[in-house]
Amino acid sequence: MKFNKSIGILWLPLICFWTFIITINLSTGLKTLEELIPSVIYFITSLLLVLQIQIEIGNKNEDSIVQIAMVKSQLTCLSLASISILANALFNFNQFLTLCFIIIPTIVNSVLSELLNYANSQLTTGFKARSNERQFWIESKKAWSEYILKAKQQYIDNEDIIRELNRVEDILNFSSYFRKPEAEESLIEIKQESDLAFILNRLTRIK
Repeated sequence: MKFNKSIGILWLPLICFWTFIITINLSTGLKTLEELIPSVIYFITSLLLVLQIQIEIGNKNEDSIVQIAMVKSQLTCLSLASISILANALFNFNQFLTLCFIIIPTIVNSVLSELLNYANSQLTTGFKARSNERQFWIESKKAWSEYILKAKQQYIDNEDIIRELNRVEDILNFSSYFRKPEAEESLIEIKQESDLAFILNRLTRIK
């Protein structure tokens, strides 16, 4: 998220709310340091949460599902903390409970963030693995297609090999065999081999 946009969406509402809380505290007279602890904790916590939200929204490398879950978690924590500090300022809501509603959700959010970060790393790893597998499959099919086209001309008089070449061509787009390194190895061996019996044997093993 660009800084100018984040000021209007995130920081301006937070600063206005801080000002409102400070105004309430000042209007009710001077408080002891102990009574100000919830407000101080809230200011620090809300600052960190808004920073996390800004960073999270601007993160382009994260899975969108994980990103939305993390932002929702952070907004929930910020809302709970804001409601509790507002109740404390306006209605002298129990100080200990106010701190609990500020600190505990923040701790839960931190744990959840770690779990979601781990989930995101797993999703990213899985996506890269599937992309690499798909790319290998595309290249493998292309190499086999080119070989089959040339082999049909080369072995035009050998009915058995032609029959197997046609069969392999038919299953090229459907067989999982061509997703495996074995397919690449077999193609290299067949290209280097001149023994027709060996070539036929290798072709018949492709399923």
